[in-house]
Amino acid sequence: MSEDLQGLLIEQNCVITSIRRVLINFKKLSKSQITLSKTKSQLQALETLWEKCHAINVSIHQTATAEERKTAPYFLEEQFYAAEDAYLEASDYLNDTVSKLSKSEPSTAEKASQTRPTELWPHLHDLKLADPEPSSRHPIHVLIGADLYGSLLLNDVRQGPFGTPTAQLTVLGWIVSGPTGNASSDTESASVLNCVTCEETNSLLQQFWADKSIPAQTFLTEEDERCERHFVETHSRNSQGRYIVRLPFKNGPPGNIGDTLQRAMLLYKKMKSRLLQRPTIANQYHKFLAEYESMGHMKLASACEASLFSPVYIPHHFVLRGSSSTTKLRVVFNASCKTSDGTSLNDHLMVGPNLQQGLDEGKAFPAALQILEEQTYVDDVLFGEDDIATLKETRAQLIALMKRGGFPLHKWSAKLLQDIPVDQCESSDRNLKEDDTLKVLGLSWSPHEDSFRFLATQCSPTVHTKRSILSFIAKLYDPLEWASPIVISAKILMQELWLQKLEWDTPIPEDLLTRWTDYSTDLCKINDVRIPRWTGMHRNMIGVELHGFADASSRAYAAVVYLRVPHSNSNIQISLLAAKTKVAPLKTVSVPRLELNAVVLLIRLLEWVRTSLKFEGVLLFGWTDSNIVLAWIRQHLSRWNSYVANRVSEIQTRLPSMNWNHVRSKDNPADCASRGLSATELVRHELWWSGPPWLRKHSDSWPIPDEPLPMRENTLKTVLAEERKSAIHHADSSPEWDLPDTCSS
Repeated sequence: MSEDLQGLLIEQNCVITSIRRVLINFKKLSKSQITLSKTKSQLQALETLWEKCHAINVSIHQTATAEERKTAPYFLEEQFYAAEDAYLEASDYLNDTVSKLSKSEPSTAEKASQTRPTELWPHLHDLKLADPEPSSRHPIHVLIGADLYGSLLLNDVRQGPFGTPTAQLTVLGWIVSGPTGNASSDTESASVLNCVTCEETNSLLQQFWADKSIPAQTFLTEEDERCERHFVETHSRNSQGRYIVRLPFKNGPPGNIGDTLQRAMLLYKKMKSRLLQRPTIANQYHKFLAEYESMGHMKLASACEASLFSPVYIPHHFVLRGSSSTTKLRVVFNASCKTSDGTSLNDHLMVGPNLQQGLDEGKAFPAALQILEEQTYVDDVLFGEDDIATLKETRAQLIALMKRGGFPLHKWSAKLLQDIPVDQCESSDRNLKEDDTLKVLGLSWSPHEDSFRFLATQCSPTVHTKRSILSFIAKLYDPLEWASPIVISAKILMQELWLQKLEWDTPIPEDLLTRWTDYSTDLCKINDVRIPRWTGMHRNMIGVELHGFADASSRAYAAVVYLRVPHSNSNIQISLLAAKTKVAPLKTVSVPRLELNAVVLLIRLLEWVRTSLKFEGVLLFGWTDSNIVLAWIRQHLSRWNSYVANRVSEIQTRLPSMNWNHVRSKDNPADCASRGLSATELVRHELWWSGPPWLRKHSDSWPIPDEPLPMRENTLKTVLAEERKSAIHHADSSPEWDLPDTCSS
């Protein structure tokens, strides 16, 4: 793909994202924020974006070759038409809002402001006003201060009945002041001031680069439990084994949620007009719905049924996925579409918990049951076995179990595909995040190589601002943070931008621009990395160990975990499992304290890895290059002040069986993530991908001294500086000297 085309596609992607965000952001506004002028400005911004999108689309078609039009996702997925859908939906919504706001009856004060005062009150009819058009939008020419006001006044005053304005003659003419309300109005009104405290965007930004934590355990809410109970009590199975469930209404089925037919028909007619211009897509659309009906997922509703019940009409639209190996087009039903009363069907339904309970038929398929409960993400099932025979048996159990519930499995991906029909296989690499168009750093799995690889693209907006850079960083998708030495550099740069207190759309300084340009250009080098999926693990492994490394610099701190698997041939396999990084807080913190925070981060990461992989009996080793932190950890927490004691307490209680050791800085892979590396450096960085070289050797070769090494004087001072201070008061009681009292006369 040419650089010109790639630049146009990146720019178009940004514009399309902005078009989609217009309606999303507008719907987040409170009622008090939605004014006629605000809505019109949003509508104008939307029109400007659409004009730009249309112009870029023309340039893309002129630049792209015939081959690129056949292969580029922009053409295969018809992203321009998807953007047109988003534009039309937003335009309809905003225009409807403008119509509703325009029909609002003006208040009495508004009517008065639009009428000359001399026309409203009889006692002012013959007056020549200093400003004959007080409600006009002409600019103000002069402001008169209060110190000159008195010198402008003349003696004549015109007063009317109580509750009407008073006129005062001045050297400039008559001026009118006083109440303008309609005394005959019987409408009562109340003024309400609603104050909402919102976190500043910049405060939320700090959380992005400073609050990257290990996933926490979630608990069911009262509504979650009620929703789960609803499905348990109301679900049934048909003759084919498929599950039949009822909608989980919050308070019973609503009798009327507003007019849903008009909106559904409006969107259908717009979609139909698009399909008439694209016969190939229209054919796929009709085939999809015909198959949907033949499978029993929908049926034609009769007029009798519509009259007996209060039907809800759900709008639908089609989505194109040119990269899909099976369904290029699918139809999506939008139950979140707002009706005439401002609510949607989804607003009346319970969301329910994010969980996966055991199946009632799982006992007959133990291997498949475990996979569905522990190795399923949304609608993707990921599993493997140690040998082909066991793999086939597990696959057969999985197919049989899912078939009983009416869930046929397809799109199989594997390094070795045997006995799987060709039409059920997925031949291409599997991306590990669906929204490919929104990320600049993604992750995919290649079945043929059985390895993971990164997918990075270069983003080159015309103007580099804090907004565009933050948008770029937010698209770095690296769930296990294998590329954290690269990502941490972006976070540190983002923090520097924040410290300069730049406006969101102000171009960044030249020095930061140079660093950012070098970074974004170099990022694509990470595409050369291949990470083997298999870690060497198999059933009944003995001697498996988890090794975690922690490190901190003045800018960031990090933790990284490796799996050490010994094989029968004396070979030892080391695999990078996961990492975590945090940017150092803005408030100055000493490096030893940051090293301690890195160890806390490592403890949480190790616990999460061990729990996720069910490594309950695995030996745990922790490594840090800070003798100060090791000294804190090896002493009772009561010896240290609150900052150190709280963290030492977590380290000692979370994983009490942890073996803590010292590692030289040059052998510490976490050093890569705390200081940052370029993509070019990371690609061939053996220390990061495989840990220190001695980790592949027998434990006798590890750099662990028999006894702790004596500390240097300055190191000892730093350790003792965190000791809890004790205040001692010494009191001595001695008898008072009473000789004068007892012996004097």
